[in-house]
Amino acid sequence: MKPISFILFAATFLVVIAAVLAGCSSISSQSEKSNVSNNASNVLNNNCGENNCTINSTCCDGRCVLCPPGQIIGPACSCYPNCGGSPCKDGHCCNNTCIVCPPGETVSEDCTCKPSCSGKICKDNESCCNGNCVSCPFGEVIGPDCWCHPKCGDKFCKPGEACFKGKCISCNSGSSLGSDGLCHPLSSDQICESPSTLCGGKCLFCNVGYTLGSDCMCYPQCPSGGFCTSGTCCGYDKCCPVGRCCGGSCCPDGRTCNNGRCL
Repeated sequence: MKPISFILFAATFLVVIAAVLAGCSSISSQSEKSNVSNNASNVLNNNCGENNCTINSTCCDGRCVLCPPGQIIGPACSCYPNCGGSPCKDGHCCNNTCIVCPPGETVSEDCTCKPSCSGKICKDNESCCNGNCVSCPFGEVIGPDCWCHPKCGDKFCKPGEACFKGKCISCNSGSSLGSDGLCHPLSSDQICESPSTLCGGKCLFCNVGYTLGSDCMCYPQCPSGGFCTSGTCCGYDKCCPVGRCCGGSCCPDGRTCNNGRCL
């Protein structure tokens, strides 16, 4: 290679090296500036008074608040259930909608407010009595004592009363309710026609499946042939409060039946 060509080649090589070094220096400088800018932005976002909040916490009124999973910050910097991205305060989240029910009601599965029975919702064939959802057999109705009684119209008759065409009728001592719905005097040798039975000076009878008790009230018959003066028959000869019969035995208070076992 001639001296002049060598000199030109060397000069070109040095120019290329200088350009490459200049480019790297520019990229490094821009990267450092970008990192400085990002760090400044992070410090700005996390700056909460004199504290720097962690990634999962949020600054609220000058303090860092970390909510449990499933909750977000709401009024007064408190944590509330996350309901579709909004805090659900004093309500229940249903399908991402915060529903607040009136006193005495709770949210049902269809996201509507229904009467609450100690936090539960009774089915259509159940009634709430003393915080429990109870249902009675067909032809019976729940009483204020939470027991099932033979239905008369839309209620049940008290002791000493007889049901006639949906009405509870009480006759004076010494008289009996006739088939006409009127009270008729009884003679001392009064004999009641079947299926009536003399009870308390009156001829009374019960519907099929019921037995007349000594208090002159009709009660459901049990398979054993006996009857329950309160509650319902359970198994062969047991009487249990409504809703507490479980596998032929009665569940104690506060326990529920699950697959034939009291839990």
